[in-house]
Amino acid sequence: RILRRFKGESFQKDLLGSETGPLKYLANVNVLTTGFDAPNVDCVILLRPTASPGLYYQMVGRGFRLHETKNDCLVLDYGGNILRHGPVDAIQIGEKQSKGGGNAPAKECPECLALIHAALRTCPDCGYEFPEPEKEKHDDHASNEGVLSGEITDTEWDVEEVHYHVHTRRGAAESDPRTMRVDYRVGFNQYQSEWVCPEHSGWARKKFEKWWSDRSNDPPPDSAEDAVKLADAGSLSIPVNIVVRKIGGEKFDRIIKYTLPPEKPPAVGELVETDMSLCEKCLNSGYDDGFELVCKNGWKPGGDCSHFEGVTENNPDTDDVPF
Repeated sequence: RILRRFKGESFQKDLLGSETGPLKYLANVNVLTTGFDAPNVDCVILLRPTASPGLYYQMVGRGFRLHETKNDCLVLDYGGNILRHGPVDAIQIGEKQSKGGGNAPAKECPECLALIHAALRTCPDCGYEFPEPEKEKHDDHASNEGVLSGEITDTEWDVEEVHYHVHTRRGAAESDPRTMRVDYRVGFNQYQSEWVCPEHSGWARKKFEKWWSDRSNDPPPDSAEDAVKLADAGSLSIPVNIVVRKIGGEKFDRIIKYTLPPEKPPAVGELVETDMSLCEKCLNSGYDDGFELVCKNGWKPGGDCSHFEGVTENNPDTDDVPF
């Protein structure tokens, strides 16, 4: 059954009519978002975005009534509302923006080039009618954000490539330790990030040393800059996939698990000029480990990799400088 109510239209006392039997699905537009009491509702699907924290809370609240026929309620958010407002028990309400005294927003008429107010749909100078703006639609997949604070969601991502950067905390003093930011590309323009701490001391440094040793045959560097240089030179294994944990109400996700290749790449300082190959699986160079050709991620030709293309690469650390 589908219900809709136009703006300003009053509710009917008996929305469904006296002849309507039990319903499994009930879709509505601006009808049942507020003031609707059906305690047995055990699934709420949000097929629209809303900028109103109160309306978001009321929509989800349709399924939060207690009833003897249910133990929980499934919330499927296709409108990005949980990400926008936070979990329903920890809603983030931003500060109300002041009107201010700045310049009014403006746009240019493509027909006569007149500068007019951004809210106008028709140009007052030439009569040009602007097309209706495309309304925001719902997503193809339900959000994996936790609708309650503390709710844990783990997602596995295949890693396509990795980027490394020196990161300085905003407002940090020049003497403060820096970190290395690691960005894992897991989809088109989609990244998961983590920060490791080569310049810190104590527990953070020990955690970095373990993180580095799991991926590299080079000793852990002491600076973020050296860590990035070694990583860009191929010193680190690239994970095949990662598991990212979201906790409802927390600002940042965390990477809790990595699947690393079976072998680590050779130490960068040990490489010499040699015939190498490009691995078609990861597009990185392969090296002769003394037994057979292996790429920097541990893949071998004829096994998990398909073919190698022959190239020649010079070792940047070869000690042939005459001084």
